[in-house]
Amino acid sequence: MSKPDRRIQVAAAIAAAVLAAVGTVAVIASSDDEEPSHRAAVRSPEATKTEPAKSQSPATWVDTKLKARSSTRGWRIPDPLEPARQEWYDVVAAHLDPAGGLRKGPYGTFPWRLESGQGHRTHVDFGLLVDVEDEHVLERACPLLAWTTTIERSGCRQQPFVGPDGEDAWIVRPREPEPGSRYCGSPACADHAAMVLVERADGTLGYVMAFRREAFGAPPYPLDLMAEAAADPRFTLPAKAFGVPRDSAVTAVAREHFESLQLDPDSRLSVFGYGFTRGLVRAKAWGSKTSVIDDRLLAVAVRPAGRSPRCGRDGLDTCVARQVYGAGDPTTVYVGRWCDEFLCLVHLVYVGPHNTVWVGAGSRLSRLPRQQQRLIDLVLDPRLQ
Repeated sequence: MSKPDRRIQVAAAIAAAVLAAVGTVAVIASSDDEEPSHRAAVRSPEATKTEPAKSQSPATWVDTKLKARSSTRGWRIPDPLEPARQEWYDVVAAHLDPAGGLRKGPYGTFPWRLESGQGHRTHVDFGLLVDVEDEHVLERACPLLAWTTTIERSGCRQQPFVGPDGEDAWIVRPREPEPGSRYCGSPACADHAAMVLVERADGTLGYVMAFRREAFGAPPYPLDLMAEAAADPRFTLPAKAFGVPRDSAVTAVAREHFESLQLDPDSRLSVFGYGFTRGLVRAKAWGSKTSVIDDRLLAVAVRPAGRSPRCGRDGLDTCVARQVYGAGDPTTVYVGRWCDEFLCLVHLVYVGPHNTVWVGAGSRLSRLPRQQQRLIDLVLDPRLQ
């Protein structure tokens, strides 16, 4: 296999691991409905740091080997927000297609999707975002539509819009594609793509994206109905979602532990209810011919705390429950290693008092015990709670 082909395979494997952490396969609902303490607004990067009272090292670790109890690769992480997200489908579908032509997409997809028509000629993606606290909201929203090199090269065009109750809103579309090209998502390519983004009263940004094949440039749904769906107050999450740190806060914490972290340039707005960052450690710029992306990857994902994760058997090398401060202390970090023919990744999970933190690391960052000690310090960082 050539180097470029291998890079594509490696990148795909990394993407699968990252998506598993932020929601693709983590769809087991928690029965714990207690709301952890939270702030009235989404946490900012300036969250107060609390110095840890204890220290951990390989000398203090006590490992208990775990059996594989899931068919997935990596840890299967329960998501207590999933029941609320399941209600989104009916809310969005009721605005766009009361006749019932839109149906839920493949189970476990991320982002959330409705599909319609023979061969899924129409599909709708939707979700809630958190502003990144800068003046480039629309520029940051454009990558949500960037599913082809055509869109990535041409960028997006946008225009102001007004929500159903006077909210600030925007219509975001890809610029005109090159002749013969399409907007390609999954499961189908589209001749039309548009997103309506609405600034909501709770501080989140609701978005609804519609894609259609063979539409001759016509929107698959009226834009005002898309705005109504994006602004609907039932299209929301429980208060515990506000306790999850924003991507910028997660990045700041990760960079304190790994100062040379260079972020993935494929930036997104923060998904409401998840905090996430991904980058390379001690590597040249993304896209450099000399960067080795499989062994320097570092990714961090945060979500509200649920039940303990389950060990996946696909590609499993080992997984353990590690009492990091010794047998007499209940603090447990779940540590596992999964491999395929191209790379091995170590995944760590800590179910904290408020949030569950997942860290994924390439072999260059995780092969030695002292390296795992550093990763455990990151996953336990109290600023991620």
